[in-house]
Amino acid sequence: MEIDTLSLKNKVKPSIGFSGDFDSKKSSKIETIIDWFQCTIFPGKNDFESLKKFYENDYVYQDRIIPVLFKYLFNIDSINIIRDSVKLNGYDVVYVYNNIKIMLNSTRDDMGVNILLSGQACRDYEDLGFGTWKDLFDKISKFDININRIDIAIDSFTDKYFTLTKVFDYIINGNLSTKFRSTFEMKKRNLSNGKLLGDTIQFGSKASEVEITFYDKMLERVNAGRIISEDIKFWFRCELRFRHDLAEEIFRLIINDEDYSSRVKGILYNYIDFKNPYSKDKNITRRSTVKWWSEFIDYNNKFKIASKSSETSITKKYNWLLSSVSKSEMLVYFAKLNNFKLDSLSTDLLFNMLTRGLENVEDKDIMMINNERIKNKLDPVTKGEMLDYLQSLKDYLF
Repeated sequence: MEIDTLSLKNKVKPSIGFSGDFDSKKSSKIETIIDWFQCTIFPGKNDFESLKKFYENDYVYQDRIIPVLFKYLFNIDSINIIRDSVKLNGYDVVYVYNNIKIMLNSTRDDMGVNILLSGQACRDYEDLGFGTWKDLFDKISKFDININRIDIAIDSFTDKYFTLTKVFDYIINGNLSTKFRSTFEMKKRNLSNGKLLGDTIQFGSKASEVEITFYDKMLERVNAGRIISEDIKFWFRCELRFRHDLAEEIFRLIINDEDYSSRVKGILYNYIDFKNPYSKDKNITRRSTVKWWSEFIDYNNKFKIASKSSETSITKKYNWLLSSVSKSEMLVYFAKLNNFKLDSLSTDLLFNMLTRGLENVEDKDIMMINNERIKNKLDPVTKGEMLDYLQSLKDYLF
């Protein structure tokens, strides 16, 4: 596919340094990741003939552009993407690879083509190993685009700086200087036992150009049934969600190799600044920033975006299966056995467990299996082949 390089517009000068790298073996560090990216491109307004020919007058053929974009942006072949039946944000043509979505409206070319990488989709992109975030942004920048949203998450794996309780205490005691007028606190509990499932403090709203959220990431992950590395004892997240002009600015800074980290730091200080509670100055804006907050933001001289996840979706499901489902399946299996001999009852039980699971497998699940197989240089499989294998396994065992 031939793409002409377009000149970049609206270059933005950086303002002010941010924080650093993360070594998963040293959980006292801070890590920064992109946790959401969404943009809209308008192929009909570009000079890319290989794309534009699918996007001119005949809407029936517009969705042909999506496999081309998957290949160009992510190096994902059309055989590995599927059309989702779920409409989203006004887009009625939605194609997915794992959690990565590319969408369009079949009757409105003014809506463009929307590229959506949610939090998990960002991890899926990193797992592809096809390029860095800058590589992806460079490719996208060559289109006529609107940057809808970029989230930058700053993860602290130590309570050295602060906890959610400390953040809350500074808020209620009037030791926060902020541009926001209010905050929204959310606690999620299990009503059967009162167990806390989620804890969040949010500044701003979906209508804000910037939204800042603090939450207990460890608590969220554990209660979602995720496997957490034994090295991680504490996991606190400060997440900045940029929209519209600010999202565009961060996007341009990244692709131009400019100091985006200083800009993020400046925005964070400008909107959220925890102040010295012992100061006698009644004007909170003149008080000094409390040490734990400035140390958190100024961690190292400059931060860089890390590739957080090295686990594939299959690996995550496998870990969850080993830790949770396998025990339940084992209990059911042995509870139903008449004896401990390998006979027709035992093989029927095993066969039925596996086939029940296969009956619930959808096209997207087969796609995920084949993505993992192809990555490991194995041939892709069909649902029919999987069912044949289970039948042969039963015949072999008995």
